[in-house]
Amino acid sequence: MQYLAPNDVHILNVPVVVGAEYTVPTADGKLTTRIGLTTETTIIPKVESSTLDVPLNTPNVLPGQLQILSVMLTIPTAAGILRYRENFGVIDLMDIPATGETVRNFLGLTHYEVEDKDMDLEGKYLALYGVFINNFHDARQSNPYLTKLFGDLIAVTEALALAPTLIIRIDKKRATENGEVTRFGDAGDLESLIDSLKGKRDDILAELGEFIEEETLNTVAILQFVPMYNFATGGA
Repeated sequence: MQYLAPNDVHILNVPVVVGAEYTVPTADGKLTTRIGLTTETTIIPKVESSTLDVPLNTPNVLPGQLQILSVMLTIPTAAGILRYRENFGVIDLMDIPATGETVRNFLGLTHYEVEDKDMDLEGKYLALYGVFINNFHDARQSNPYLTKLFGDLIAVTEALALAPTLIIRIDKKRATENGEVTRFGDAGDLESLIDSLKGKRDDILAELGEFIEEETLNTVAILQFVPMYNFATGGA
C-alpha cells in the first residue's frame, strides 16, 4: 500500500490506458473518494492527454492512526471506459523516526541491495505505536533519545522481517577493493544475523520497559513473527 501524508493535496498521475493501449478522454470523468463512511464525488474535466493529474485531498490524521482513502476514477475514452481503483493509507509520516538507511545499517547492506520500496516502515510504525502507554508518545516529543529508541525499534523490527529473505535476495559473493567477500553463504550466517537483530530489539524493549504494558505487548500481531522480549525472564 502507498502511504500519503495528511492535510495535503497529492497529485495522482493516471495513465489513460484501455485495452493495453494509450488513448485520450472523450468527456469529463468522475472521481469518487471514500474515507470511512464519507464519500465524495468530483468531476474531472476532459483534457486532451494520455495521462491525467488527479488531485487527492487527504484528511487530518492523528499520530499513530491510519485512515484508508479509497479512490475510484471513471473516464470515457475513445477506446471505452477507463476504470481506475486504488487504496491509499493516510498516516502522519513525519512522526515516523526511522528511515530505510537505518534498516540497511542494521542489516549491513547498501541501498543497491535493499531499497526503501522493499520495506514497510509505515506498517511497523502503526503496529508498534500501540505497544506503548500514552505518556510515552508525549514524552518523546521533548526527549530526542526516546524518539531515537522508538525509531530504532521500528527499524530493527523491519530488519527482522526482511532478514529471512536475504539468503535469496542478496548476492552471496561481492567484489571489494580488498578481494571477494562472502555473505550469507549458508543458513548459519543468516541465523547469526537474526540472533544479533533479536538481541538489539530486546535491548531496546528493555530500555523502554517502563513505557510498555506487557499485556499490550503480547497482543501486538507485528511481534508474532519474531520471538518477543520476556520482561519476567529478561530474554526471548
